[in-house]
Amino acid sequence: MLFRSRRFDEAGPLLERAITLVERQRGRDADDLVYFTSNLALVRAAQRRMADADALFGRAAAIARKVDHPMLGPVLTDRANLWCRMGHTAEGLALTTEAAKAVARDHRDTAWRGAWVQNVRGGCLLAAGRGQEGLALVRQSLPPLEKRWAANTMIGAAARSRLTGAAR
Repeated sequence: MLFRSRRFDEAGPLLERAITLVERQRGRDADDLVYFTSNLALVRAAQRRMADADALFGRAAAIARKVDHPMLGPVLTDRANLWCRMGHTAEGLALTTEAAKAVARDHRDTAWRGAWVQNVRGGCLLAAGRGQEGLALVRQSLPPLEKRWAANTMIGAAARSRLTGAAR
């Protein structure tokens, strides 16, 4: 999990290679591509290649919808996070609503997944100038995220940064 430990420059080429191999062996709509494509999108977002990240998230979401993949909710959550970081807060908030439904359906036994949607939504609300509402969601989401993700991981760092960023 190079990208989760924020080793993005190492993860990118490996994910590109995995995508190429899966496409060659199983086709452009293979269910494995949801995971690899969304992870490459996270790498591109970390590298500040936002348009590339958005296109990759879009592709991952389209495949996930087509094959009814359980990673649809997480992909939508990460895309919402990207959109809100890019200033598209209304669209990001709408996407968190759809993501929350998919995560509740497919990951009801994984508390940190629902908390991540909530944390991203809180970040979107903060970016939209809805500070109290956003900060409340961020605070509420932290316990399951802190239990699962160390502060030096991609998700752990992002979740905690929303709290510290809101406190400024």
